[in-house]
Amino acid sequence: MSAVKISCPMCGQALNQASVEEVFIEFSTLNICGRCGFGLDLRWRGRGSALSQPTPNLVIVTTGDSVVDQLNNYFGTSLNVAGVSEPTDALGICAKALRRETPLSAIFVTIRGQSQRWSDIAVAVRALEEGFKVPTPTPLWFFTSAIPTEEERYIFEDLADIYWRECPEGKEEQTLLEVAPELFR
Repeated sequence: MSAVKISCPMCGQALNQASVEEVFIEFSTLNICGRCGFGLDLRWRGRGSALSQPTPNLVIVTTGDSVVDQLNNYFGTSLNVAGVSEPTDALGICAKALRRETPLSAIFVTIRGQSQRWSDIAVAVRALEEGFKVPTPTPLWFFTSAIPTEEERYIFEDLADIYWRECPEGKEEQTLLEVAPELFR
């Protein structure tokens, strides 16, 4: 079993006690990357606090925590489900998983950012995967009552493993709960 490598999310430098600098700002200590100066977790003290947080297998972009709790209960220890309220947060988790070489099993999206199109999320995930040279794309499921625009449909045609599940308005999470267990049998 190989050791988990912790790297700076900005420049990719391996982080250890020698590569992390402490900066004192007012009454707190901030740890920064010694190479690029990127601000690291305030709790990082050379131990790698990121190690204590397992990388999820499944990310759900949703407004409620109940769907995440229900799926965590359903899957138990076989899948680690994480919920986020913004698509950009899902991209951060996806990038972390790719850096750790543990790609996600799927990303489920029930909401989009205020200034985003549905296709923006898909394009960003595929761009991350291309940058990390991932051979198999992560399935990306959209559960929504919205209808994709013609431009979005055109973009989706060029992307692999994108699934659109139309739902009645307000039933996105319920539909996700019905479909997700079937996908991971």
